[in-house]
Amino acid sequence: MLKHFRDKWMGSTESNLEKIFTVLKALGQVLVFVDEADQMTGKRSGGDDGGISGRIYGMLAKEMSDTRQRGKILWVFATSRPDLLEVDLKRPGRLDVHVPLFPPQTPEEKNSLFLAMAQKVGLELQTEKLPALPENMEIGGNEIEAMMVRVQRLTSLHPDSDVYEHLAVLLREYRPLSHKRILEYMDLVAVKECTDQTFLPPLYGNQPAEAIDGRLEQLKHELRIG
Repeated sequence: MLKHFRDKWMGSTESNLEKIFTVLKALGQVLVFVDEADQMTGKRSGGDDGGISGRIYGMLAKEMSDTRQRGKILWVFATSRPDLLEVDLKRPGRLDVHVPLFPPQTPEEKNSLFLAMAQKVGLELQTEKLPALPENMEIGGNEIEAMMVRVQRLTSLHPDSDVYEHLAVLLREYRPLSHKRILEYMDLVAVKECTDQTFLPPLYGNQPAEAIDGRLEQLKHELRIG
């Protein structure tokens, strides 16, 4: 795993990136995971960094479109703002498939995530004993994990207490995040960028594209997103 290939010295960033490309080609078959891709992959315009972003973008675009590396180097970008990625990097031949990831939509999906996060923090829960979730409860993986951490802490402090009762209390006290509109915006951007209708849950898959576009424009105005 390579981190922070950018350098303050002129030419060092490009040299570091060239070394990464050389290593990737030498590995034969490799998956390259780029987290926070909208921040890491540069911009065509270059910004105010002396042109480094523009050169990073150009080098990545060249490598990702090299047909000699198809089947050998698989690029996977993760980002909550795919709209900020340069269009050329998202086109077929570089990033062919755009898979959106959404918070759990159904009670079954939420329960599965509660069980997974409980296991992550060292708790063994049973599906049939989970307290009923509040109707239309909007909650994502980060919030569920934070809730299970609190349950684990309470259980450690009070070993004889009922773990399911702790969870029931926290569910009743749960307050949705205050920045719901920006989260909705990111979800809708993911819908718009999606390359396969079958990836979308019914909540979004059944909405016409015009409705998605209209809501995005409304949120852009409300959130003052350029």
